[in-house]
Amino acid sequence: MAVRSPTGKTFPGNFTIIPSSKKWVFHAIYRLAFVSLYGEQICSLNRLVLTDEEDAEYRSFESLIQTSKIFQSSSVMLCTFHAIWLPFKRDIYHLLPARKSKDGKLIELTEAGRDWGEFLFVITHSLKFPVTADMIHFCLLAKYIYGVFQSQTCVYRSKEQYDRSHQILTEMMLSPMCKNVLSNECRKAIEKFQMVIKEKERYLAFYVRVKIPLSFNAMTTSPVESMNSNIKGKMGCYSNMNTNTSLLKMERGSNIRITMFDNEAQRALQMTSLASKLKIKDTILKECLHIRNQYFDKRKYYSCV
Repeated sequence: MAVRSPTGKTFPGNFTIIPSSKKWVFHAIYRLAFVSLYGEQICSLNRLVLTDEEDAEYRSFESLIQTSKIFQSSSVMLCTFHAIWLPFKRDIYHLLPARKSKDGKLIELTEAGRDWGEFLFVITHSLKFPVTADMIHFCLLAKYIYGVFQSQTCVYRSKEQYDRSHQILTEMMLSPMCKNVLSNECRKAIEKFQMVIKEKERYLAFYVRVKIPLSFNAMTTSPVESMNSNIKGKMGCYSNMNTNTSLLKMERGSNIRITMFDNEAQRALQMTSLASKLKIKDTILKECLHIRNQYFDKRKYYSCV
């Protein structure tokens, strides 16, 4: 578990060494270990649990929400990187129009492949109008397919917009322009992926996520992945290492990391922000100062004291 500071620095909340990745193991960690480590009051303040697309991880926490009063205010959602980008790259990306080597390996997408498959933004208000040839052309130029799934997880703020985006994508797949550019195999893969995303709507949709308080719009497990990378990289811990050695390395690595961030913070406090009118501007970091100014500007919207 990772803890992220207001400045974006990531610290280890806890390292859990597990005997296996079975569902009962995760259930025991959530129900027993977390409560023992942090106490019932802290655990009851949790509002969002974000996991990889691993059934054992999120299904076990869902069952805990149903059976435990401590976590009854929590919601479970999936990491958009693992649930959107990785499956898209695995199942669809290689089927888009591309130049390939003699052995069939994908070298790079053609211009049409890039237009249809890579990055996009779809202007939200376009969802209010019927699908037209001009809109199809716009979507083609806007690199539509991947972007519509990404927009569902970080842009569309209502179920109506979410459903409308699926409808537009479905009509797009049936258009003559689409059939002329994309192969049958590619279109079937997109339709299959669309069905999977639709089934996991409550785990991925932004209109669900945006209503969860105290979550800072968290959408990926990148802070945890950052810690995982540090454990295997800078700390030098591996799965075949004995527990005594690995725990000592984790402890030393964590202490070094915290000391390094503390030193950075002490140096940053010597920098003065002339733009801010806050009286406490000399006692907090510049990144935190930006957040405090944001809270002040939006105090009426958030009804802050």
